[in-house]
Amino acid sequence: MKVDQIALPFRIALVGILVVGALYLVVLKPKDPAPVAPPPATPAATAPTSTTPAPTISKATGTTAPGSPTAKPEPAADPSASILAGLDRGDAAVVLFSGPRASDDRAVRRAVAAVARRKGKVTVHTVPIAQVGAYEAITRGVSVLQAPTILVIGSERTARTIVGFTTTAEIDQLVADVRRSR
Repeated sequence: MKVDQIALPFRIALVGILVVGALYLVVLKPKDPAPVAPPPATPAATAPTSTTPAPTISKATGTTAPGSPTAKPEPAADPSASILAGLDRGDAAVVLFSGPRASDDRAVRRAVAAVARRKGKVTVHTVPIAQVGAYEAITRGVSVLQAPTILVIGSERTARTIVGFTTTAEIDQLVADVRRSR
């Protein structure tokens, strides 16, 4: 079959498809996904839900094994030390792990910033998701697998999570529930 035998609209469509395909391969080429480390094994590894109770955090060591005699104290430079100190005072903590650019992350950062502080009894912390490993004292046993993830921790040191987009009203309600459960 000769090119002259193909109708002009079909030739134009064929050239257009070739141009779009070439542009896709050159300009819009999908990036290779970054290698993702497998999540740490947890006793109950489940899909994230909107609010999930998590293991209790030990007061003495910040670990999830209450009363464990072999637990090591956290180093002095641990960034979660200020959060744990607030929990010792009976405060509740709202900890947001978020990414830098996604629209959901930006919206949730605004929602967390507007959370009622309840006369200083609620502290709010925003942490880049890349630093979740540095906060092992409060994230051990808690699934923080995506951004945004919010942990609401009460003085009894039980963390409850909200994964994904949320509103200030939902966070305030969870904070009230956590403070009431004392």
